[in-house]
Amino acid sequence: LTPALAELAKHSLVYEDAFATGPSTRLSFPSMMASTYNALMPLTPKRRHPYGWSSEAVTLAEAAKRGRYQTTFLSGHRYFSKTKWPGLTQGFDRVEYAPKKPEHTSEWLTKRALELIEKAEANPSAKPLFLWIHYYDPHGPYKNPEGVEPFGDTELDRYDAEVAYMDASWKPLLERVVKEEMVLALTADHGEVFGRPGTKHKHGFSLDTRVLHLPFVIHVPGAQPRRVKGLVSQLDLATTVVNLLGLEPPDSWLGESLTPTIFGDKAPEKNAVVGLYYLPEKTKKDEDPFVKISLRTNDHLWVEQVGKKRGELFEWRADPNHKTPITREVASKDTASAMRFATLETLDELRSKERGLTKKKQDKAPAKKASPGVKRARATQREE
Repeated sequence: LTPALAELAKHSLVYEDAFATGPSTRLSFPSMMASTYNALMPLTPKRRHPYGWSSEAVTLAEAAKRGRYQTTFLSGHRYFSKTKWPGLTQGFDRVEYAPKKPEHTSEWLTKRALELIEKAEANPSAKPLFLWIHYYDPHGPYKNPEGVEPFGDTELDRYDAEVAYMDASWKPLLERVVKEEMVLALTADHGEVFGRPGTKHKHGFSLDTRVLHLPFVIHVPGAQPRRVKGLVSQLDLATTVVNLLGLEPPDSWLGESLTPTIFGDKAPEKNAVVGLYYLPEKTKKDEDPFVKISLRTNDHLWVEQVGKKRGELFEWRADPNHKTPITREVASKDTASAMRFATLETLDELRSKERGLTKKKQDKAPAKKASPGVKRARATQREE
């Protein structure tokens, strides 16, 4: 489906074990753009989500702008407009949206991106360009793009056609990146689930591996192309990009910089990553916004349903579709206990720092102190 992306991968670092922190766009964008969990993102209330981001948050675009870059946001959908999602585009000098027609916008995004790159290159005395492009086409409701041979009639077939169309559309941009030795980071905000029995929604409600597992490709001129194993979080995107721009990340960011893996033969240092299904709107009804939380190590995944006070343990590499929980297997009981304990400790820590639609409550009891072994298992980097 994606020969252009496969060609880029030959010249880049491909992080095979990269995961989103949330199961939908609005829940994962705080990690992508501000290197924080959505539960810790200061929000401004409005009638409906996506809720606005408070100016207290420091975004990737703001960090780039402070580093004397000209910043531009190109979006394939009006969902990301300033009126629909206040604060999302803070730090961008220029914000442009694809026209409403045609329905699929990947071709327009690539054309406009190349125009902006050419304009920047024609004026070498201007600030260097920081460009964020959000390709939106592989998304429901799934429709066959014009000019793409249909794969079939199912939702998955139409999704595949949109992926193929996007890949063909961004091919000129990816080729130019490699040829002209530009820095590029390519990832996603979430994945999709098709075909799992009992799964009504494609994303947004589940911490399944297939929903959270991401493409994560970084192209840096002079860096040795390779495939990198080891856990990577969406939190790491902004921190890594800022370092590649020669800047220091803000103190509030939680991500780990992957530059040691880019310029050396090192592996990512994390022992675990967190997935979080946190709905800030539940606080309006005095309900617990922490719905589910997951903790993933190199081999195991614990998914806790917070309100039901129960969870399941999976071997996510061997069982990426989560068909067979191993929670009650005799050989796995100690692992299940340790994973659940570490997950609940992480939940306590996130609760203690919660922002969302409300200020941190001063009367909350402090989180219990974890043992050194549990601390090492956590994925709340830089917070330890």
